[in-house]
Amino acid sequence: MQPTESLFRAVAFLAPLTLIALRAEAQAQTWVRVGGDNYTSFAVSPDYAQDGRVWAAYTVFPTTSQTHVELSVDHGDSFAVQSQIANSVHIREIVASPTFATDRTLYQSQFRTGMVTDELMRSTDAGATWNSANLPNAGILGTIRLSPDYATDGTLFANRLTYDRAYRSTDGGQSWSVPTHGSLPLGGSPDVAFAVDFPVSNVVHMWHKTYKTITRSTDGGATFSTPPTTCTAMVPYDVEVAPIGPGAQRIVFAAGLGGTPSSPAPALFRSTDDGLHYAAVTTGLPAGSAVYRVQTPPDFASSGRVYVGTDDGVYYSDDHGGTYAPLPAVGLAGMSVVDLQLAGGSRGDLYARVASSPVDTGQLYRLRLSGTGVVDLGSALAGANGDPELWAATPFGAVPAFDLRLDRAAGNTTGLHALGLVRANLPFAGGTLVPDPLFVLLVSTDPSGSAVTSLQWPANAVAGNTIYLQTWLIDGAGVAGLASSNGLQLRRL
Repeated sequence: MQPTESLFRAVAFLAPLTLIALRAEAQAQTWVRVGGDNYTSFAVSPDYAQDGRVWAAYTVFPTTSQTHVELSVDHGDSFAVQSQIANSVHIREIVASPTFATDRTLYQSQFRTGMVTDELMRSTDAGATWNSANLPNAGILGTIRLSPDYATDGTLFANRLTYDRAYRSTDGGQSWSVPTHGSLPLGGSPDVAFAVDFPVSNVVHMWHKTYKTITRSTDGGATFSTPPTTCTAMVPYDVEVAPIGPGAQRIVFAAGLGGTPSSPAPALFRSTDDGLHYAAVTTGLPAGSAVYRVQTPPDFASSGRVYVGTDDGVYYSDDHGGTYAPLPAVGLAGMSVVDLQLAGGSRGDLYARVASSPVDTGQLYRLRLSGTGVVDLGSALAGANGDPELWAATPFGAVPAFDLRLDRAAGNTTGLHALGLVRANLPFAGGTLVPDPLFVLLVSTDPSGSAVTSLQWPANAVAGNTIYLQTWLIDGAGVAGLASSNGLQLRRL
């Protein structure tokens, strides 16, 4: 019997008996930064679970030669330049068609050198090449939103904020018209959302830039009116239509920054009747913060889960958006999450773009919502190459496998992975022994001081089961001839 097999047979036997009594850790997992720097927008493929695609728009001010679109095809693990954007200094937004698997269509808005306007660009070959979508007039572009049945109906909205016009196309961007609000042309909108059943209901929800209120259309977006009970925000940001809720509720969220310039407050509203009446739902959200983006998973009706991006990281709700708390994940507290997108379903990945404001460049982070959650517990003991680093990498999806990756250890040395069901933090050999070890695994490093050990959770492990790991190594440069990695908390998600 191999050591790993023996180890995990023992864990499989003991874990259900022991973990029941363990206190739940406050943090279950860690946001991992992916890609590079200077991202102004990103998009995930609607077919992400199968194709693993993520696009990220890279911009360096004021350099034009470095503006490009990067693509990942491995669920965010690596990015490479897909298309260089000539004469462009700022890609404001990139979006994928909801029917991407069929039409291979993406849109982006870009500010181009020598022009005083944003250009709306379209790709029909999954982002390899781009051509103008011929949006009328000049001005800064706001959001671009496509119908959930875009491949069939060709409906999309694009908004010029400085020209103050919303534009609608029903032929895939070949021609454009301006919707109306009452007797007036509709002003440019910070965001637009199509009803889940848009092909049947023709309902569209839109923030009104001038009035800073939500408006609603029942004719596919040709005309809009103010609902009986609307909502307002000092700075509107997002509209999100949730999947059909409990009791067939049609829930819509509207988000932004409320309050006043001297006393800002989160603005988050919820309608349970398809946008006819709204009520504030801000309990638990951070004071003074904007709410930039709302995301609801496919299992919203049963789970009640909602994610929101704020100026203090990501918050979540499990009561269909009634109350909120900080998402129990390490890494983004105190950061402004200006964009948030769920990829690959309810148990897929959550992506967050962090920046000073929605128009600034920033970084991209990913959180696995299934597999193995990882939290770095620190307490490394330095050796020949500094502090050895231990991490656990989990692939996309609800899989039991994960890899323990050890780096910055002494080269060609041996040691032990210590595993326990309890976090002990015991003084040991001049350092700290993080787990109370029940089992150990032999590990050997290569000449560079790295090692990879493939493991997996036992078949009877359930969500919430937690183990603690740390690696101790023979290292003549360490205290008492030993060095240790940081400790890890691993949780089955």
